[in-house]
Amino acid sequence: MSKSSQKFPELALIAHRSDSLRRFSTLMSALVITGGVLACIGWQFRIPLLRGDFKGTFIAPNTALLSVLFGTSLLLQLKGLLRASRIGKILAYCCFCVSGNHLRRTPHWV
Repeated sequence: MSKSSQKFPELALIAHRSDSLRRFSTLMSALVITGGVLACIGWQFRIPLLRGDFKGTFIAPNTALLSVLFGTSLLLQLKGLLRASRIGKILAYCCFCVSGNHLRRTPHWV
């Protein structure tokens, strides 16, 4: 144990929680990217299972692409590097703009 963690054990607990949340966020963003890539593959090769074609519903291609962009954005922002964080924020802004445009064009938000 370091001297600071001996004096302030709550700091060690906060650092542990922060590391746990970072790992959890990394895992979840990797799952979002994987799901989006699988859905894109399903659309490209017309595989109903990968497209999410269950009981008349499916994952739209733009949703699959946006999930890949969003997951990549989150991973880049978690890196902690300034350049990667900026690129991640630009990707998040692109996702926001595309999603907002879709909501604006959809009259019933269905």
